[in-house]
Amino acid sequence: MGESYLVLWSQDRCRTLKKAGDVGKSLQVLFGGPHISAPSFRRYGVAAGDWVNVGAFQKGTLFIVARLRVKEIIGVGDYLWTHLGFQGSSDSSEAPRNLGHRWPEGCVEEAVVGEESTSIRFDLAVPLELLTSLRFRNKRGQERGLRVEDGKLKGISGMQGHVMRFATDSGRAIEALVLSSPTPE
Repeated sequence: MGESYLVLWSQDRCRTLKKAGDVGKSLQVLFGGPHISAPSFRRYGVAAGDWVNVGAFQKGTLFIVARLRVKEIIGVGDYLWTHLGFQGSSDSSEAPRNLGHRWPEGCVEEAVVGEESTSIRFDLAVPLELLTSLRFRNKRGQERGLRVEDGKLKGISGMQGHVMRFATDSGRAIEALVLSSPTPE
C-alpha cells in the first residue's frame, strides 16, 4: 500500500483553487519546496507508491480536500515541460492561465505527480471520533496524536509547513473515510 501522509493547504490556497474552478477536478500534482508554505515532500520521505492526503483546517475542523497516489517526484522545470509543455519559468508573465492547482505557486522546487487521485473538494470533514484517534509517526517511529479540545482541533501550528506521516491504522482510517464519502456533484 505504501505510506500515507497529510499536508495542509492554507485557506488562501483553498480560496485560490475555488476561484480557479478546481473543485470537482482530479488532483494531479502537488508542489513542495524549502519553505513552510510548501514543504518538501522528499525531505519527509514521500516516495512513489505513497498516498498524500491534502487537508485544510477551518474553525477547529480538519477537512480532507483530496488524496493522491504518488507516481513520481520530479523538479518543477521538468514538470512544466513534460506535463504542461511550458518552456518558460513558473514566474514568467507568459504563464498559462486557468491551470489552478496544476500551476506551481510560490517558491517551489519539486512536483509530486499523481497516478491516481480523488477530486478536489472542501466538504469532507474528519468526524470527531476519527480526529481524536488519528496518530502520526515520526522517522524514529514515535507516535503522537492531535490536540482536540471541546470537540475542535487545536494548535495546528505544529502541522503547518510539515508533511506528516500517518501511523498505519490512521492512514487506513483516512482512506476508508475518503472512499466511503460520495463525491459531491
